[in-house]
Formats: sequence, structure tokens, C-alpha cells
Amino acid sequence: MRLKDIQNWPERARAAKWSAATLARNCGVSVRTLHLYFLQQAGKNTKAWLAELRLQCAIELMRAGSSIKATSITLGYKNHSSFTRKFKAERGICPTLCNYCGLCLLAMADGQAHSDLKCLQML
Repeated sequence: MRLKDIQNWPERARAAKWSAATLARNCGVSVRTLHLYFLQQAGKNTKAWLAELRLQCAIELMRAGSSIKATSITLGYKNHSSFTRKFKAERGICPTLCNYCGLCLLAMADGQAHSDLKCLQML
């Protein structure tokens, strides 16, 4: 299978449980080959791409009304605390605060920073 012919990367990432090694094995290539492919196609390594996709999936789940605990379980985090730490480190805001109004989640999905918003939950 040629990597450039694969269309369903998000589904493959979920099936690989967000593991670069498992994703590479499922695609029939080495981790290094997959790493180089993602550097060329996405401008980031496989691990960074997987982490970004996983957090984007979290935002989508929470926008749809999923709780933080349910989101963390769905996305395979060890516990909701590790998900919260990762989310806050990457997005700059705790997912609990964003889950109150959803405004933050909408903006983050569009690439805006929370500080750019007029979120009443943060006042």
C-alpha cells in the first residue's frame, strides 16, 4: 500500500489507538517511513500529528455535548486528569472551563486563542 493513496487517516489513527508505531505497522511501513511522510505532507512528525488530531477529536466530542470524562475514555486517555493536562498544555485553557459555554471550543476549532474571545465564563 502506498502512503499517498491512503485517504482515511483519521480513522486509521483511531484504529491504531493514537500510536505511531501501530499506525505504521497497519500501513505496512516502518515508523521512520511514516515519520518522513508526515513531515513532508503535514509539516510535523507522526506523533505531533496524532496528538493534534486527538485533541481536535476531543473538541468535536465536547462541542457535541460529551463530558470531559466520557471524552477522555472515548479517546483512550489513561484517565480524565491526563487528558485535562494534555488539553491545557496544548490549548492553554482547561477543558472544564471551555465545556461550560462552548464558545472556547468553537474558537479553538477555528484556531483562535481563548484570550481573543469575550467568554463570560472567564470573567
